[in-house]
Amino acid sequence: MRRSLALTSLITGLSSPDRKPTKMTNKQLFGTPKRWGLAILAIAGTFSALGSPAHATTWFDFDDRPGAINISSDSQNPTIINQVTVVCPAAGFVVARSSSTAFLRNLVGTKSTGFVVFSISIDGKRAIGNDAVVVQNLGPNTFANIPASVQRIDACNAGQTITYFHTVHGFAGLGNQVATEGRSKLVVEYFNRRI
Repeated sequence: MRRSLALTSLITGLSSPDRKPTKMTNKQLFGTPKRWGLAILAIAGTFSALGSPAHATTWFDFDDRPGAINISSDSQNPTIINQVTVVCPAAGFVVARSSSTAFLRNLVGTKSTGFVVFSISIDGKRAIGNDAVVVQNLGPNTFANIPASVQRIDACNAGQTITYFHTVHGFAGLGNQVATEGRSKLVVEYFNRRI
């Protein structure tokens, strides 16, 4: 009974000055047992969600390179556009994403087909399966800008060092230009667990 009176005093004391204090019963203060059950379930669900695997530890790093560059035509020695080295703080997963824009230009006046291959590798070479291939037919004296992105996911161990390379190579026929245009980015994120 004392607790009920104390809570009633607290509630009436917090009322605004223009409202007339009223006494409340225990049922009005605490609700019905059914309402309490729903409230407990809601609170339990909130704490459960806070500890669920969906709340992973994460960090990221990036390399952002401005400007256009001419690129290699050799798949074994591609041009490295971006580079990021990471050290995994614990066992988990690393997600690497790259984005760039291919620029192909026909300068010779005859039809040609050009291609550009973007890749995310761990050895500076083309990583088949972790790449994006852009192919474009080019009419005489034409050019094309084509955006491309690549994503790669690797498991990693605590203390493991991984260097990611965003590489590119391409060819559009002798005398034609193949390059990247705008900013090329490589973003690497670490997650300690899957959802």
